[in-house]
Amino acid sequence: MDDVQALRQEILLRANDLYERREYARAAEVAQELLTVLPEDVEMRYVLAAALTQTGAYEAARAEVARIRAVCPDHAGAARQEVYIDRAEGKLATEIAHLRALIEMLKRRMAEEEERRAHDAVFLASAYSLLGAALTEAGEAQDAVEAFLASAQLETGRAQRAVEYSNALFAVNYLPTYLRPLMRGSRTATMRSLPMSCRRRGGGRHAWACAHPHRLYLARSLCASRRTACATAPHAV
Repeated sequence: MDDVQALRQEILLRANDLYERREYARAAEVAQELLTVLPEDVEMRYVLAAALTQTGAYEAARAEVARIRAVCPDHAGAARQEVYIDRAEGKLATEIAHLRALIEMLKRRMAEEEERRAHDAVFLASAYSLLGAALTEAGEAQDAVEAFLASAQLETGRAQRAVEYSNALFAVNYLPTYLRPLMRGSRTATMRSLPMSCRRRGGGRHAWACAHPHRLYLARSLCASRRTACATAPHAV
């Protein structure tokens, strides 16, 4: 049994490494190889869903998300993959609805389970940022500003926090004129605090694009509270 788990971990890390190197098709192949042996492995199925999303195989990716949720209904990573699919397919209203549901689930879970707060905060910050971007596109600028600010408050890194404030300032440009002075005073200070790479790209929407590389956050994304619900995913927390 120990040998099987060691092999599983090795394959999982290889698939994750391929994914983060953006070799998505190969990552999907490696994940599928393990799933033929361990079909109930939720963590590997998450890698597969993410890789399929990146290759544009959205129908297959949604099927994998559904399989994950059959075992782990509150799987944050699967929920985020669903959002990426919504975005790729241009389903803006659905994307916003899914993001709001993900945010409420994470907030509820963080309130109920103190030990999960730190790693759930990573997903919550990302979800708020994605929501801000979607709301900006939907023309809901005031809610977008609030979402980006919520993301900034959750971020622990100075650079990422600055990026989210910049995103909020970008969304401010779409507010009615009488609301804009509320944010005007902080614009200069915020832009000075941005990393140079994001400043050169203009902050705002471009800052969001460079601030959220597609990372899987394995062992942070998986089903939540009840280990018995995810006995086949030993590294789920």
